[in-house]
Amino acid sequence: MKKVVLTALTIMGIGLVSYAQDAASKTPAKNYKAFKVDVGLGYAFPSGGGGTKAGVTFTVEPHYRLNDALALGLRFEGAALG
Repeated sequence: MKKVVLTALTIMGIGLVSYAQDAASKTPAKNYKAFKVDVGLGYAFPSGGGGTKAGVTFTVEPHYRLNDALALGLRFEGAALG
């Protein structure tokens, strides 16, 4: 139980430190866009085997940024395994 609590506190602490570094700069970003679409590709391999071969994954994430630290959107993911 102690390890779980320590791990959770460490993860939250890292997030707060990284946000603090971003908040130190009070000037808005020059390339700020309210609507943005992120696209990602990856590699997928089955964990159980069963004759399934590895393949690719893809992610599309359209989102609307409410401010520099908060975005509201959807995430669509898929995988094509052989």
